[in-house]
Amino acid sequence: MTNQVIYSQAEASTMIRKGDPLVIAGNYESLAGLPKGNWIAGTTPNAVLCGQKIILEQRLFIQRLPDFVTNVVIREYDSHNFKKIYTDAPENGFTYVIVPFDSKPHFEFSASVMSYNHFGRHPLCGWISWDTKNTGRTFSGEQAQAYTDKAVAMHVEFPPDKYAEVQIFNPYTQGTGDDITFENSGLTVKNACINGVRQNFAAYLRKINFNRRQFPLVGNYAGAMINISCRNIEEDAVFLYAAVFPTIKYRIGIIDPAVVLPSLLSKEALLSFTCVVNYMQNEFCEKYLQNTSGPVTYGEIVYQLLNQTTVYLTIGNAVI
Repeated sequence: MTNQVIYSQAEASTMIRKGDPLVIAGNYESLAGLPKGNWIAGTTPNAVLCGQKIILEQRLFIQRLPDFVTNVVIREYDSHNFKKIYTDAPENGFTYVIVPFDSKPHFEFSASVMSYNHFGRHPLCGWISWDTKNTGRTFSGEQAQAYTDKAVAMHVEFPPDKYAEVQIFNPYTQGTGDDITFENSGLTVKNACINGVRQNFAAYLRKINFNRRQFPLVGNYAGAMINISCRNIEEDAVFLYAAVFPTIKYRIGIIDPAVVLPSLLSKEALLSFTCVVNYMQNEFCEKYLQNTSGPVTYGEIVYQLLNQTTVYLTIGNAVI
């Protein structure tokens, strides 16, 4: 994945002035000093480079789009027009979106994306921006403008002989414990049905000594194992990093002993990124992120919002 490299602000500025289409991650001060151009960005203090932990500080992690891209359109989305993100997507290509943490677009997308027009019709990936103060900013390079209340997206169009495919690497699977379902969708949960019995969810997690910093809830989404991380467990409520849904059955996750590492450093892999919860676990990072390079995120987007997941996008050659 040679298109993903760490650069200084001066080097990034040179690439921008050349007109290169870029997706950039770094701290606010470094991003705010970049010139206008064909780029989007989000704040994060960390990255992974070939499995090694990186503190970005004054450096920027840059994902450069390939030369064969035929068109790039940058758009901003707030909580009102976010529902258009799939209809705005190119017929062939993909959309890369960055959303500020704890913002109205973050809540809107998490809870409502599956009701958007053309949901899942086009490849969509991205991440939640953050910083050490638990806030996040996004940048639209067209105006070199920072936002705390808008998502930024890059709609990337491919020629007919290329196609994009978004994939996830998730070593977690459902454990053999209790079945957990929820009454409503959302990021905040008070009650849940545990094996069909309604009870306070926070009290239940405390009772089973749930380790929220290591294990996610794992939902079975029509055969796909999707992680939901707990942000905080309060006295009578649980706050989540991604929404749960009442039609999904969840269980506490475990590591799948049969999981196979994907090759994310090949020339077919255009980009990748991973969750901060993965990054913070040294043993996990050494074992499961050794082939990963990309920003460290507060949530990962593959069509919808996920957690504790590594995301990668590959390029294929179409038969025409």
